[in-house]
Amino acid sequence: MKVNVVAKGTGEALELGKSKDADILFVHAKQKEEDFIKEGYGVDRTEIMYNYFIIVGPKDDPNNEKMSKLSASEAFKYISDNNLAFTSRGDESGTHTKEKSLWEESGAKNDFKNYNEVGKGMAATLQMASEMKAYCLTDIGTFLATKDNLDLEVVKDADDSLKNVYSIVTISDLDKDKEEITNKLVEYYKSEDVQNQIKEYCVKEYGEPLFFVFE
Repeated sequence: MKVNVVAKGTGEALELGKSKDADILFVHAKQKEEDFIKEGYGVDRTEIMYNYFIIVGPKDDPNNEKMSKLSASEAFKYISDNNLAFTSRGDESGTHTKEKSLWEESGAKNDFKNYNEVGKGMAATLQMASEMKAYCLTDIGTFLATKDNLDLEVVKDADDSLKNVYSIVTISDLDKDKEEITNKLVEYYKSEDVQNQIKEYCVKEYGEPLFFVFE
């Protein structure tokens, strides 16, 4: 089986699914995925693995200790109330979708002066946050892969509200051959061998797992 992988944020990936320019999606924004299926674009959604979003901020900033004791949504409210610099992907990706939900939960608005949407991918957004001494919501994997080049540290992690679930969504109205192949791919990702590979992915490199599976 040959798979042509196209890396996009969840919002763009779902649009590719709608236009039938993708046969299967690997995405991480549950509500958008469920809406995609309800609207008739997708057939099924299968949860494969998860990790956590984290909030990062400028190293040695005195606000970090205060926010570490708050919930994720409370930390967002603290950022807004104190007009701290915040850099957002602003691209309708799964991470941006999660960020918007946290603003809503916090009861705070994200229209404060030092809020910046950059419309870029995660690595580029983190780099800009580092340069601007700003806070940022990121997936833990991208942060671990780029942290040596950033002047940022983890402010909030391991919060249940920051759980980041990755799912496979199959596309509706595919021809029979493609449908069979995509179903096989779903079963492949669910297999014990692949699930074990996911659990061990980058553990040696970073000293901790990047992803967890549903036991």
